Amino acid sequence: MSRAISKLMLLCALVAAPIMAAAPAGAANPHGSVTDVVATVDGCRYQAVFSGPSSYQYSVEGTFSGALGLSRQRDLPIKAREELVKMPAGTRTVYQVNACEAAKSGETLTKIQVIGRLRPGYDHTMPRRNDGVQREAATLPKVPAARPAGLTATQTGANEATVNWQPASGAVQQYQVRVGSSYYQSEVDAWIFHNQYHLVTPETLQYIGKLNPRAPEGNRNYDYAVRTVANGFLSDLENEPVATVVHQP
Repeated sequence: MSRAISKLMLLCALVAAPIMAAAPAGAANPHGSVTDVVATVDGCRYQAVFSGPSSYQYSVEGTFSGALGLSRQRDLPIKAREELVKMPAGTRTVYQVNACEAAKSGETLTKIQVIGRLRPGYDHTMPRRNDGVQREAATLPKVPAARPAGLTATQTGANEATVNWQPASGAVQQYQVRVGSSYYQSEVDAWIFHNQYHLVTPETLQYIGKLNPRAPEGNRNYDYAVRTVANGFLSDLENEPVATVVHQP
């Protein structure tokens, strides 16, 4: 009897195994896969531009090689992070990370990858990981070095601001205007600061934006930045000039 029960238990385990096993690493995620590109900012910093299902929490992982030939994977510190960024290919999340801060003495970054880890509370049958392409750090493209000059922002009407800039000194496919301002979020009954993005042609050197006359005092600041867009990447997010207008209704 005990031998028959053991055989039955083994058969059940074999049948259940394909159901319980995690999805293969290379299997397509039925909930959507990560679309990503990565570029070098400088010798330490990298920019990842990506999109993926919101059920995953994303980071950028680096593979480091040491003097003894051993490899180690670590998440890279995120130094700049923006979401719902309007890019030529669609809405993206943009991270800038610093590999030098994650490296140990004698280590060199060899590979870099956007990593998606399933958020707590989601269906356990979903794949636990949803990763981007692992790339060789030495072969990555560079973010655009050209940056607009002479950025100014001025209130030019009761509820209007004008932003001006001078042409960038290098290749420009488009400019992206980032507008940081407060909006009222009824769910929490509060004014929340957020970014909006506008793409303009490389010939454009001015942006005119609206100012919200209903914003209360303390929520009337408007921050403007103008980035260069080229080959799917933005100019350095960490060191960009910002012009501010304080709305005077």
